[in-house]
Amino acid sequence: MSRIRLITQMELEGFAQTVQGAAEGGEGSIALSAAEIQERSLASKLALGVDKVPAYFEQYHRMMEAGVPWRIAAFVAWASIPKDKRQPATQDEFSRQVLGLSSDRRIAEWRKQYPIDQMIADLQGEQLMQFRPGVFEAIGWGASQKDYKAAAQQRLFVELTRDMPNPKLDVNTNSAAQDLGDLSDAELDALDAYAAKDLLKRIRDDGKADLSELSDDELSALGGDQHAAE
Repeated sequence: MSRIRLITQMELEGFAQTVQGAAEGGEGSIALSAAEIQERSLASKLALGVDKVPAYFEQYHRMMEAGVPWRIAAFVAWASIPKDKRQPATQDEFSRQVLGLSSDRRIAEWRKQYPIDQMIADLQGEQLMQFRPGVFEAIGWGASQKDYKAAAQQRLFVELTRDMPNPKLDVNTNSAAQDLGDLSDAELDALDAYAAKDLLKRIRDDGKADLSELSDDELSALGGDQHAAE
C-alpha cells in the first residue's frame, strides 16, 4: 500500500501529460459545441441542477488547472469521492449525462490504457489528510495530561517529534547498518532477537552463507549468541 499523502501540483501535471494521448471523444461520443463543453466544465450542472455545485468540483478544478483533459478530469474527480456522494450514481449514467458519451465503454478503455485508477486511489487516500491536524492535536492534548494513563501518548509524542528517537525502530529500518561499526551504543542496546535476526539476514544477503563466515564484530552485534537469530 502506498503512503497516504497530499498529491502535489507537479504530480497532477505529470498525470495530465500521461493522459494527453487519450482521445477526448472517439467512438461512442456525442459532438459538443464550445458552449456545451464550457457548461460541462462546471462539473455537470446540467445533471445536478444549475444551483448545486457537485461534491467533486474541487478535485475537478485542481485537475483542470493542471491541464488534465476535461472528460478525464471530471471522471477521476467523480470517482474519487465516496459512492453515496456521487451524482449521477453510476459510471454509465455519468458517461451519458456528464461526459456526452453514449456509454461508459470509453471510460473502460481509458482505465486500461492510463494510470487513472491509481490517481483515483491516491486522491481517495489524500482525503484522510484533512483529519491530520485534528489527529495531531488529539495526540498533543493526550500527551500533555499529567496522568500516568497518558504515558503511551507521551511516548508516541516524543517519538513523533524525535525528541526521544526509538533506537529499536532505527535499527530495524537502517538498511545501511551492516555490522557493529555502523551501530551506535543505543542501537546495540536495543538489539533483541528480532533485530538480530534482521541483521543476520542482511549479512547473509551480502553473500555470507552461514554463521561461520561472520566476523567477530558481526557476531558481537548479534549479542554473541548464535542461537538468538535462528
